[in-house]
Amino acid sequence: GGSHESLAAIERRPDGFGNVIAGTASAELVTLFSIPRAIAGHTGVIQANAIRSWRRLPGVEVVLFGQEQGIPELAAATGARHEPEIARNDHGTPMLSDAYARAKRLAKTTVVAYVNTDIMFTSNLLSAVSVVAASPWESWLIVGQRHDVDIVEPIDLDAVGEDAFLREISASGTLHGKAGIDFIIFPKTLPIAWPPMAVGRPGWDSWLIYAVRAAGIPVVDVTAVVTAVHQNHPSGYNPDGAEARANRSSGGGYYRMGTIRDANWRLAHEPTGLALQRRL
Repeated sequence: GGSHESLAAIERRPDGFGNVIAGTASAELVTLFSIPRAIAGHTGVIQANAIRSWRRLPGVEVVLFGQEQGIPELAAATGARHEPEIARNDHGTPMLSDAYARAKRLAKTTVVAYVNTDIMFTSNLLSAVSVVAASPWESWLIVGQRHDVDIVEPIDLDAVGEDAFLREISASGTLHGKAGIDFIIFPKTLPIAWPPMAVGRPGWDSWLIYAVRAAGIPVVDVTAVVTAVHQNHPSGYNPDGAEARANRSSGGGYYRMGTIRDANWRLAHEPTGLALQRRL
């Protein structure tokens, strides 16, 4: 709704961080973890675009799970950490629940994020994480809508420039609905035990939003601040297949599912800077 109350308005420093970061700009802020598909063809191009966009951000550590074709080489080329071990289901699909547990254990940062490997970010991600991490909340979950864009070529954001890239996304991208969730950000102390769920199959994201809200933990929609760029590609799964059904069943069924509409806070631009607003 239109009414809201402000929790904190954080002035942004020229370097793109909120003014809540102590010490040097090299301080680690967030660990992004992902489970890439095989690095080949168009899928390889968009995944490399995504990972390079994360690695160029200061204070961001990147962890790639799995042993699919090309992952070790891409990790080495981008300076990402490669963790080949990950649990898999009977179909051979990596288990996101296992990556979540592993990432929380190995991350050096207090903030952790899972991101699908087709999502590009710019520095507005850091501004959002800085503000929410500085809130008085012990725990929280960040979600947001994505912008769907057709990208077929390698993109070097440092060469293109973030402003030009964001203008292009604004002109040619399509804001995806509130049911599709491609990234989640949380403190690694998030007290949610993740049931067995496979990556890249429906259900895990909807379940997590439900579980976090049910636990009384704030869910923050950062769509107005964070530009998450989804590089379009053909779907690689059956939304009503056995793995999707297994994910939903593991989470407790359709009655235990949420969407971004269920976020009870949002991050917004105010005259004084970025502010957390309660959604009433």
